[in-house]
Amino acid sequence: MKQKFENFIPLAKEVVIARVACPITLDRTLQHLFLSNLKSHFENRHRIVSLGQFIPIPIDTYLARSLFTTYESSGSGAGNGSKSNLPPIIPQGKPDDIAWFKITGGSIEVDGKPLQLYPGQQFMIDSTKTRMIQSGVVNDILPFTATNGEITLNQVQQYLGLPEIFEFPNHVTNSGECSFTYARQLRKILLTSSKVRSKGLRLPTTILLTSLSRCVGKSTLVRSISTETCTNLLELDGFELFNQASASKTIGTIRGKVDGAVQQCGNLILYLKHIDALTKKVDPQQQQKETLSLKLADLIDE
Repeated sequence: MKQKFENFIPLAKEVVIARVACPITLDRTLQHLFLSNLKSHFENRHRIVSLGQFIPIPIDTYLARSLFTTYESSGSGAGNGSKSNLPPIIPQGKPDDIAWFKITGGSIEVDGKPLQLYPGQQFMIDSTKTRMIQSGVVNDILPFTATNGEITLNQVQQYLGLPEIFEFPNHVTNSGECSFTYARQLRKILLTSSKVRSKGLRLPTTILLTSLSRCVGKSTLVRSISTETCTNLLELDGFELFNQASASKTIGTIRGKVDGAVQQCGNLILYLKHIDALTKKVDPQQQQKETLSLKLADLIDE
């Protein structure tokens, strides 16, 4: 005789899911796709989860931004309070990042009465019977670091089909030399900064990565260490940010892209690639880039 899962694991009557603050979940141009993928995640099959559990939702950021540009950026989409222009069927794409969610509340029904869930309690979600509410943003830090357990964030990304990231080993040879010394130094700085911030002390950390040649792995290093330490990463490109018309517009663009993430993310690495595009010297009669360099330095100090 077949028995239902509900006989062993209670079916949730209501579940509250919050976004985990990170550059992906805070980006309005990606919102439509990761919410659609979240809906599909629970509609495709029944899910057994627990209160406080993190839910990874893979997303193709390039596809999401293309859809937003094509259907929503005209100003007639859902952002203006009208019906969304998005197509009824959205392709899955090839995921390159993860939008994280967390189960923050809910209830089950016992003898006809709702009973609130307690931390760690397992329950089943049936999208046809469970009322699901996506509400709020939490700034929790993901628990996938080498010191917190056997599963790392890089392993989670590989399991979900994301592109693999090179892991910089932290080994010391018999001669006392360390493999990838620069990676070890960056890792140490970031971990120290994170520990200081966890104690309530504000200690901004600024690091300048330089090399004699281009394409030697600076971006790969930053992405790898941020994944290893479970630190949110927001990448910006100086060539895309620079506005020739006005230094103030350039600074305004940078602020618009980083303010929300800086205020809401628990730990954050702001990685500004090609910073030389914003600071290179030009004709002395043109003062804009010199003014921009000063304003950029003040912005970094903030």
